Parts: sequence; C-alpha cells; structure tokens
Amino acid sequence: MPHLHLRRRHTGLGAVTLAFVLLLGACGGGGSSAATTTTSQDVPLSLVVLSLPILLDNGQQADGAAQKGDFDTAVDRYAFLHDAWKALRATVKKTDRGAYDKIEAAESLILDGAQHHDAARVAKGVADQAAVVTAFIKAHK
Repeated sequence: MPHLHLRRRHTGLGAVTLAFVLLLGACGGGGSSAATTTTSQDVPLSLVVLSLPILLDNGQQADGAAQKGDFDTAVDRYAFLHDAWKALRATVKKTDRGAYDKIEAAESLILDGAQHHDAARVAKGVADQAAVVTAFIKAHK
C-alpha cells in the first residue's frame, strides 16, 4: 500500500501544479487593457512534467468507470483530463511533436469509446496515453 500512497501524493502535487498553471492562464498579466494572458505556450516544461500525471489518474478513472458500464462518469473524467491537457499541450507539442500526436490520438479513443459505450476503446486509449505520457515524463524529468 505505500506505493499507492506515494502515487496519490504525487498526483496531488500534479493537481496543485495544474491548478496554478490554469490560474496563471485565467488571470493574465498587468492591469492595462492590453494585458496578455498566459497560454499553454508559456508553461515551463518542468511544470508540464509535474502536471501530466493528472492525465494518467483521470484516464485510469475513466477506464475504471467504462469497465463498470458507467459511461457518464467516463465522459466526465475525459472532460477533466482534456481540460488539463489543453493547458499543457502547446509545451508538449513544441518539445516532442510525436508525443503530442500520440496523446491527441489516445484522447480521441477515450472520448469515442466513452460516448459510444465501448469500454475496450476507452481502455486502449487510456493504455496508449499512459505509455506516451509516462515516456515523456521520464525523458524530461
């Protein structure tokens, strides 16, 4: 059980980091009317690496729900992981276009499977996403 406890703590850090990244994007800069907003292109790679585990966690939750036939929850978990991905994807795309393309394809499988009640398709998307995200994190830690 200690492994699970450590993983949850790491995912919690990723969630906090992601919340900070999203907050930066929502707040923008300065008080002038020409204030610029922080986009995913402004997210440092180190924060992206810390935040990516949220995709893994929510992907696993989507898969677990789909395997139980709860496709509404699978769609909800997909929506959360996709929102997280939107905040991070420009940096991933700039850093590793191949990883970016594979994550996009995996997300498409997850959503399609959840919407069409195809648990095997959700599982395939989650497995594909986990493989590429894990490799990306390992390569850029």
